[in-house]
Amino acid sequence: MPVEQFITTLFCIVDDLLKELFPLPLGSRGLPLKLSDSEVITMEVEVTGEWLGHHADKHIWEYFMRHWQHLFPDLLSRSAFIKQAANLWAVKQKLQTRLVQLVHADNADIHLIDGFPIDVVVRTRAS
Repeated sequence: MPVEQFITTLFCIVDDLLKELFPLPLGSRGLPLKLSDSEVITMEVEVTGEWLGHHADKHIWEYFMRHWQHLFPDLLSRSAFIKQAANLWAVKQKLQTRLVQLVHADNADIHLIDGFPIDVVVRTRAS
């Protein structure tokens, strides 16, 4: 599947799930946000950013500004993107719970764990 189609499909899934989980609009203080929560979650959540190999919010923002601004025309400042993404932590948690339920991973007998190796001991030479 081409990356643009993947991003578009993921946005549709995230947007539909957010409407299901939060029928009323999510409230925010201050000025209205130009970038929708669905757009931020599509870019920032581990799915797109991590799948594309970008692990920091700064790198995710730079990647989407460089390559996909036509899909997210309201993506403006990095600080606003990072702040909005951080404020959506509870929403992302509910979304992840719902996705687990949809794929029936909450009652499966076998669970896959995705991880990465971490250096615990570093071999060094004593003087």
